[in-house]
Amino acid sequence: MNRARKGNSRLTGIGLYETVRSLGVKAGLRVWPHGLRHAAIIEALDLTGGNVRAVQKFSRHRNVQIIERYNDNRLDLAGQVARQVAASVSGRPSTA
Repeated sequence: MNRARKGNSRLTGIGLYETVRSLGVKAGLRVWPHGLRHAAIIEALDLTGGNVRAVQKFSRHRNVQIIERYNDNRLDLAGQVARQVAASVSGRPSTA
């Protein structure tokens, strides 16, 4: 593990990154720390039924808009609206 100084028991950012990547390789996965954080936030949104305030506290994001963006992506809200608009313009029924 990468240590900030010899004898220091703290894990550096690089050390954490290398550890997560190494464990992922052993499991046959390509993972990185931020990807795990992202996956945990999405899972928390799923488990809480999209409770963005609770997940904001869990993730420790200062700005709730970041969690709302995760939630919108999870629900594909923009995609649903885009399909409705496309269907309206083309005269076809919407599948959203």
